[in-house]
Amino acid sequence: MKNDKHLELSCNKCDSTDVEMRHCYYGIPTGYWCDSCYNSNKYPYRKDRYPTIEFDGFGEQLNPD
Repeated sequence: MKNDKHLELSCNKCDSTDVEMRHCYYGIPTGYWCDSCYNSNKYPYRKDRYPTIEFDGFGEQLNPD
């Protein structure tokens, strides 16, 4: 059965519908963001890699024992 309803997504901070799902460094979804909000200071999540004990010797531990 074909679903005729169209789900329209919008940005978390503006009304733009040209969005894509964004993820933090660890791959955790942070929601749908347009390019302009993602590249501005409106995006509250870190885009760079978090320091980890395994790679940097300090920070968070990726695989806790």
